[in-house]
Amino acid sequence: MNYINFVNHLLRCCVTAGSYAVAIQSRVRLQPEKKGGNPFTRALTDADLSVQNFFEVELLSAGYPIRFDPEEAAHSLNIGYFPSDANHMMLLDPIDGTKYYADGIPYFGIACTLLRRDTIVAGVYCMPHQGRAYVMVEGLSGPRSIHLLDSLKGLSLSLPTGGQPLRLRPESTAIAVWDEHIDPAAMSRLRADGNTIACSTYPGPNPQQWRYGVPSVLAGDAAAIVKPRAKLLDFGMAAWIVEHAGGCVSDFAGNPIPNYLDYPDQRIPGLVCSRDRAVHERIISALRG
Repeated sequence: MNYINFVNHLLRCCVTAGSYAVAIQSRVRLQPEKKGGNPFTRALTDADLSVQNFFEVELLSAGYPIRFDPEEAAHSLNIGYFPSDANHMMLLDPIDGTKYYADGIPYFGIACTLLRRDTIVAGVYCMPHQGRAYVMVEGLSGPRSIHLLDSLKGLSLSLPTGGQPLRLRPESTAIAVWDEHIDPAAMSRLRADGNTIACSTYPGPNPQQWRYGVPSVLAGDAAAIVKPRAKLLDFGMAAWIVEHAGGCVSDFAGNPIPNYLDYPDQRIPGLVCSRDRAVHERIISALRG
């Protein structure tokens, strides 16, 4: 399987799906909420299902030998048409940040992850409102930052030469913490360390809380994210790209993530993802106490 060609196809799909999602955002209809969790995990819209269905149709029509495991699998009409014994599997979060999207906030993503058995071999995180995608493919010298608008001119999607090498930007000092399952004492130490944003409560006290989501380290909006029970298909994939861009990734004890697929339910129990070693060590020290 040619990963470069596959990712270029995904990028073209992201351009179309992202343009659609932006166009209908102000009037998108809500679907019945999913059970359990919090407002972020329960939210569901027509756009989630339509984007997922669009990717299913695109991938099936291209005949890729892959399995397909989207976030809204319970609503899929097409999963059964993908080969169940394929060596490759694609994960899709069709609208990452559905709650923010449904509330009209211009900050959501489309997250695509390609696995070969138990290894990530490609990741694409597309931010439609920002007109940008962050891409890593096995075999590239490093991740790329790509202007999606250039794709309309036939530019920037011809990996491995397209786009610019991804550089993790140093401007932000924010540490985004999903504090719902963080020890209160550790959270107090994190707050004492500097600009810590608590993200589990929505709406929260920070009016731009929405900037501190899955892609925040990639986009330069945060210096680090701290996330218990981080899903592979969004936080895990973004962390994989950050790691290849020279950032630091570990569990809450500071141990490396040996394999992003080694965890039950494709969730990393505790994920710390930072743009550099100095930030990372401060966070681990606060978590350890």
